[in-house]
Amino acid sequence: MGKKRVLYIDDSEMARRVFSDLLEGEDMEVIATGDPDEGLRLAREVAPDLVVVDLRLQERDGCEVVKSLRSMEELRDIPLVALSATIAEEDRRRCEPFVDAFLDKVRDVSDLQTRIREIISSLPPRREAAGRETVRSGGAAGDMNEALEALEKIRAAMSHDLRTPLTVMISYAHTVAAGKVGPVSDRQKEMLQTVVDHGFQMDALIEEIVKIARRTLEAYGYRKEG
Repeated sequence: MGKKRVLYIDDSEMARRVFSDLLEGEDMEVIATGDPDEGLRLAREVAPDLVVVDLRLQERDGCEVVKSLRSMEELRDIPLVALSATIAEEDRRRCEPFVDAFLDKVRDVSDLQTRIREIISSLPPRREAAGRETVRSGGAAGDMNEALEALEKIRAAMSHDLRTPLTVMISYAHTVAAGKVGPVSDRQKEMLQTVVDHGFQMDALIEEIVKIARRTLEAYGYRKEG
């Protein structure tokens, strides 16, 4: 099954990196931008399977961006998810007719992963590239398939079991360091920033391992059953 394509519009560079890594760990193709106008242009050009929009955009009203996306003929039936650290009731009422889900940017990190996976899984598959043969069971091929199945389990564990809690830690540390849950001293900010920096280093290592595993699985034509 081909990768699903997610268009993600958010003017926070850190959020784009965190959530892009999170969704790519789910074997999705993520196209992210911090420019709402570019997001509207990309929506027409890249044919996304899902669009995620942060409502708290500095240059544009996020709800207006959502309305513009929904008005496009190309996106008439494409799921839209509204994302925000704080979803005011007024914003919810204004945006509700145009979106399929609201998610809290800080508290629903794991929920974001789950909800988007559910939405994506309900979509029809993209056409996959031809020319690859599936490894069959029996003899040496069977041994190879067992090895590939073990590699897929490792890839999945790295993508989900490690990345999800790591993403939560990075997000929470960044939120606390920014003083959004109360005052912090300069020393505390420095320590929290160290947590964020090392978290991103670990996330980059996980991403590299996942990419190597994915390339290997694709090279051998492995297809997960079920």
